[in-house]
Amino acid sequence: MKLLRRRPGADARELAACVAACLGGLFPGLRIADRPPAVAEAMADVVAVDAAGGLVLVVCEPEASPAAVLRALECAAWWRDHRAFIPRMVPGAFEGVAPSAVVVAGRFPDGTLRMVRALGGAAPTAIECRLYDDGGAGGVAFEILATPLDAAVGTNGAHADTASTYTPPRANGEGVGERLARLRFSEAFR
Repeated sequence: MKLLRRRPGADARELAACVAACLGGLFPGLRIADRPPAVAEAMADVVAVDAAGGLVLVVCEPEASPAAVLRALECAAWWRDHRAFIPRMVPGAFEGVAPSAVVVAGRFPDGTLRMVRALGGAAPTAIECRLYDDGGAGGVAFEILATPLDAAVGTNGAHADTASTYTPPRANGEGVGERLARLRFSEAFR
C-alpha cells in the first residue's frame, strides 16, 4: 500500500495545467477552451465553456489573495462589457450568457474566504486544489469552499444538492465596491 502525501505548493502554471486537465471531470458539461484568449485587461489562466454556453473564467494562484479575487472579478466584468468578442474569441460560447468567475488555489487564507463570502452574489466560486504524491503517480483533490450564492457545500467537495449538474454561478459586478467597503469596515474591528 502506498501513502499519499500532500505535495508542497505548486506554482500558478502547474496549477493551471492541473485545472485544465481535471476541471471538466469536476463539473460535467464544462469544456476547456484550447487556449485562453490573450486579452491583457482580462487574462484568465483557464477559460472554459459551460453547458449553457457561458464563459467560465478561472484564475489560478498557489495561495489565494484578495488580489486574485479582484483579478477574477475584473476578468468577468471585462468580458461582460465586451460581450461581442465572446463568440469570436472562444468557440462555443454565447454572448447572451453572462461570464462567471472561479478562483482555484492551493490554499485559501481565512481573510480571503471572508472577503469572498462578504461579496455575496458578486463573488467568484472559490475552489481549493490539493496535489498529492505517492512517489510515482499523484493525485488531485478539489474542494468547493464558497459559491456566489452561498450554497451548501458537502464535506467531499461536491455541491450538496446538485453534485452531478453543478455549473459555476454567474458573477455580477453590481455592488462589488459597496461590499468591499463593508468588508474593510468590518475587518478594521477584528
